[in-house]
Amino acid sequence: GGVSADGSELGSKASGAEALLAMARDAGQLPVAYVAGASSAAIGGAQLIRGLTELTGNCLVPSSLVSSAPAGASFDAAGEAFDMAHRADASKHEEAMEMLASRSVQAMLDAGYTDNTGVAWAVGSGATEVLAVLNNPTDGVFTNFLALFAGAPKKVGFPPLGQLPSPIFAEPRIHAARQIYSGFPRLSIPANALHLKAIAFGTIIATTMDEMWFNVTAGKQVRLHVLGVETDNITMAATSDYYSYGRLVGEIIDALVAPSNSEAAKTILDMF
Repeated sequence: GGVSADGSELGSKASGAEALLAMARDAGQLPVAYVAGASSAAIGGAQLIRGLTELTGNCLVPSSLVSSAPAGASFDAAGEAFDMAHRADASKHEEAMEMLASRSVQAMLDAGYTDNTGVAWAVGSGATEVLAVLNNPTDGVFTNFLALFAGAPKKVGFPPLGQLPSPIFAEPRIHAARQIYSGFPRLSIPANALHLKAIAFGTIIATTMDEMWFNVTAGKQVRLHVLGVETDNITMAATSDYYSYGRLVGEIIDALVAPSNSEAAKTILDMF
């Protein structure tokens, strides 16, 4: 929050919640283009770098701005307040700050900065049984899946492309979770598959830890069903050949319907 010239408080920690509540309440009225833009604010972390923000502030806003305005006006009201703050002369600064505060203007970033899997959000909402469909969940030292477990680093990389993991599971710890996943059964993959390397499936029984940012409290048992699609030579990055996705989908279907995988496919349907 901030403080006005007369000492009154301009904002509070509740501002973000007010903006999110307005968006959730009137979700059906939000412009689709704005929503898509917010979900793809992958360089929004640039706003954590003061020098970069000052350089780009007048011509580039790397995050999506939202506000507590009702009836689907959350994005437009935030943009109006932001524009006023940037264009105001000295005599209008107080008025501009009041508008930003009264509308609870917040920067919305790509959720991948905190939880790319959606698991933490689901558990924080009260779910005790979660299905996570993941790509390459344990490929490398750090993955978004492994970040859910105790022992994960608190910071990975640097803004604007870094991440701030917030583990929600006390047990198993990160290394044990990797070992459990590595022991999952796997489907037989067709020999001619170019991108698909494995499809693993299984369940991890996890116990939560306190994590205020996801509204998770300690001691809750969660059945985490995992369907891991392991691939090679294809990613979700901008440098990928997007036509390869069609081939990958075909390879996944071929594996699921292969006679050699009939029992495993039935098990997946029964489990998940």
